[in-house]
Amino acid sequence: MFLLRQSTHRMLIQYDPDVGHIFVPNLRARIPRQDGGYILVTNATGFRSDSEFDKAKNGPDQFRILMFGDSYTAGDNVANEDRYSDQLGKLLNAEVQNYGISGSGTDQHLLIYRKFAKDV
Repeated sequence: MFLLRQSTHRMLIQYDPDVGHIFVPNLRARIPRQDGGYILVTNATGFRSDSEFDKAKNGPDQFRILMFGDSYTAGDNVANEDRYSDQLGKLLNAEVQNYGISGSGTDQHLLIYRKFAKDV
């Protein structure tokens, strides 16, 4: 799932010199499927999220979960709100920051943590 299949191909993934690749930042793209498709939304840092990842917690009692992984964690083929990370956040009333990237491995997850989430 690297290109949107339309008359004009639009990139979903871009090169990152430190971690290999990330989603294109500030992206809102409709991904077509047989059932109608879904909307893929990324934040300014290039991760699938409907909001920005804040370093400060929303409150002292707010739990925060950071998730790292491949396409399963990134949520390929589903909208952001249908990913297991977003469902877990609702279930636990926790803030979830999903750093999942399709096609990534554990070495990249460590690099993503070091570059984007170390100070969270």
